[in-house]
Amino acid sequence: MSVSPYATTEPVEPYLMQIGDIGITRSWVVTPRGTAPLRGSEWYIANRTAYTSAIPVWAIVLAIVMFPIGLLFLMAKEQRVTGWIEVTVRATQIAHGVSIPAGSAAASAVYPQVAYARQLAAG
Repeated sequence: MSVSPYATTEPVEPYLMQIGDIGITRSWVVTPRGTAPLRGSEWYIANRTAYTSAIPVWAIVLAIVMFPIGLLFLMAKEQRVTGWIEVTVRATQIAHGVSIPAGSAAASAVYPQVAYARQLAAG
């Protein structure tokens, strides 16, 4: 009988929070690559978000339909958010990273979650 490389013998604790597929308990960091102690873990965050501005389709249609006064609609701009936020954790036995899509609800919570994880790792 072989033992899974992802099997853990650490005590089971409830998750305090989850960042992507990284679970954080009071004492442990749980990832698909394994489990490691939270104390002393290092947390990195990189913002790979890009903001672009473009003329929306509705403005182009109205500019054509209402020509020549409709050309004013071409001044309308639409902001788009693309990219992701990378979160990487390094602990004694593991290093694992996740990408959170920019503009998602999870992305808005990433910075406070990583700050809390760093606080727990230091304490």
